[in-house]
Amino acid sequence: MIERFFKAFTARVVVEDCAGFFFLGAEMTTGEFADLVHDMRAAQKEYFKTRSKEALEKSKILESRVDRLLEERKNREASKQPTLFDVE
Repeated sequence: MIERFFKAFTARVVVEDCAGFFFLGAEMTTGEFADLVHDMRAAQKEYFKTRSKEALEKSKILESRVDRLLEERKNREASKQPTLFDVE
């Protein structure tokens, strides 16, 4: 199931923030998403190791990116689901 999720995952990103650039207006590949999750986990580990304010901020920014991408995917998939009243 996870493999199917990653194969199907693409997300449009339309925001840029202080921690770096998103891929504005472009599709995010599975590899790019995996890199983002890797960076998020590294930032989380750094925060728990150092408890620094900078590490916490970086961790929060990366977590919000991942959360936003997953929410966008969820919404996109939900909009594809036909309802009982859809007319074809």
